[in-house]
Amino acid sequence: MKRINKESIKISFPNSPFLKSGRPDPFLEYLIKEGFNFKVEEEIPDANYIFLYPNRIDEMLNICKNYKDKILIFITSESVTPDFNLFDYAIGYDQISFGDRYCQFSFQAQVFNYKLEKNITKSSLDEKKKFCNFLYSNPNSHKNRDIFFHQLSKYKKVDSLGQHLKNVSHDVSKRHSNNFFADSVNEKLAYKFSISFENASHNGYNTEKIISSMVANTIPVFWGDKDINRYYNSESFINCHEYDSFDQVIEKIIDLDNDDDKYLEMLSKRWKTPEQIELLENQKSDFLNFLNNIFNQPIQDAQRKPAGTFNDFYTKRIGSASNRIDNYYKKLHHWGYLFKKKFK
Repeated sequence: MKRINKESIKISFPNSPFLKSGRPDPFLEYLIKEGFNFKVEEEIPDANYIFLYPNRIDEMLNICKNYKDKILIFITSESVTPDFNLFDYAIGYDQISFGDRYCQFSFQAQVFNYKLEKNITKSSLDEKKKFCNFLYSNPNSHKNRDIFFHQLSKYKKVDSLGQHLKNVSHDVSKRHSNNFFADSVNEKLAYKFSISFENASHNGYNTEKIISSMVANTIPVFWGDKDINRYYNSESFINCHEYDSFDQVIEKIIDLDNDDDKYLEMLSKRWKTPEQIELLENQKSDFLNFLNNIFNQPIQDAQRKPAGTFNDFYTKRIGSASNRIDNYYKKLHHWGYLFKKKFK
């Protein structure tokens, strides 16, 4: 479908977590790279289409409440399912169908589009001087991430490179720095294994954690997306969801760690099969068609969210609770950090 080329596509990213921290928004850059001719407005009233992230809940809900006349589009790089009572359209990780209102989009894999190529030989093992890394800054992920780190550390020291559970002397780039991904890859190059656990278990939700481990040619130990084998070759990494317990996962790691031939056999497997590469290409095509459908129709016809008495009541009530929700999350995050810091 041909991309519209008109100045009337006025968009806004008012609560982008990237722009809020002084970085370019990778999703916006991706759209521009794909040929969309946008005029990015700083003020919400000047835009027709509003892209909203769920990272700042209070801000997102207040905008939904106060700008119902705008075309509201949900976009996420986190494990959050959209609320179609609030949004006209949504872009997320879930494998769901909802007419022309929703499109699945693997945010990190599509936006960053890293080439997963490898040329593994016997000498590749010589570059792997270290055992396993753990690179995280968030102390409030799903409990399984920390549990696995501590369990595996009983076998051999696992180097915690980030601010969370840090046990090495040097520093890597901060989580939201522009060089974080490249620095993460460089840090992981020397390791045989990488703990690649997501912060949540959510079908379809897989991020840069497994990608950076693959680019560094380590073997990822993955937990999070139970459908991860749909996107990456199951023979090329250790999928915790295929085992009955973390003890069994660790037994597999120990077996590979002590058998160079088995380790290199797994490491030499391609990260993606041809079918998985095609899957991502088809997802991209569907996504671009999805956006073109939104922008190729008159703005007044693009409205999809329900309007009426109970929907107004719903939006008003959920908006009024937003500050309490956000404050609760901030307190939980803060006290969780202090607790883990004290008892680590």
